[in-house]
Amino acid sequence: WKGWSVSFAFGLTQFDGDVRQYDHYPAFQKSSNFFELGSAASFSLTKQINSFYSLSTELSSGSFSGLRKKNEYLGYNVYDPYQNYEGNGDKFLASFNEIDVILNIDMTKTMAYFFKPKKTDKLTFETKLGVGYNIYNSVRKNLFSDTYIYSFGYLDEGSNSPGTNYGSQKKSFFSSPSETVYIYGLQAKYKLNARISLFLDYTVRSAKTDKWDASIMSTQNIKDKFSFLSVGFTYRIGNHDYFKEWESPIDGLTDDVSTLFVKIDGFTDDADNDGVADAFDKSPNTPLGVAVD
Repeated sequence: WKGWSVSFAFGLTQFDGDVRQYDHYPAFQKSSNFFELGSAASFSLTKQINSFYSLSTELSSGSFSGLRKKNEYLGYNVYDPYQNYEGNGDKFLASFNEIDVILNIDMTKTMAYFFKPKKTDKLTFETKLGVGYNIYNSVRKNLFSDTYIYSFGYLDEGSNSPGTNYGSQKKSFFSSPSETVYIYGLQAKYKLNARISLFLDYTVRSAKTDKWDASIMSTQNIKDKFSFLSVGFTYRIGNHDYFKEWESPIDGLTDDVSTLFVKIDGFTDDADNDGVADAFDKSPNTPLGVAVD
């Protein structure tokens, strides 16, 4: 079990794509209590390979959403295959389940190649790079009337007519659409004790296509993505003492030079001042002034 650990996290998601009102903060629709921020949870199993990096398998589940008012669509053609868009803006809600494979790189130790860092036994920073498989269900509706516009991963869809309520029956898990995602992020981890660490994680998941918001448009956002800001904890199952396997090149060079100086001093010391170094002196206690050969 050496190097194995499990982690759990919970946090907020924020979408970035066609159906998004603002670039830097979430929008809110008071009339329907609709908020652009969503939530998600994740569970991961990690194997520490050495002090530099580890590999993780992560499972995550949650939702993300977005809205866009009509003035933000000026100059664009709204995606509306069923002619359901009423012209006042739209919003979407997507739920997802995802499995990822992630490479975690310990930046605290990696930076030792460039400078000698201060010893930080408690706080470390890691970068994350990975790829994932995302299964989702997404439905887009009119902003004010909440009537159906379009969806991916729903059984019921079509042109609105009296009595219809499309976008309410999700497809089964294995029939729902899927998406390849590319992952990058940063994690700050604080060690509480030998077993448990707390962490703050910011990860971005970028889709290969433009379907998460049920809107395929040529806007400034070519590909959909969403960020996940979470807090959580890690529990180490086995021994994680990898420090003896790692030594800074600078520290090693310093030790080698110090040892070399000690050896040089040993060859040049002459305690009795007779002109013969102690390392070669067969009579190390020659009286002062006595000639030697």
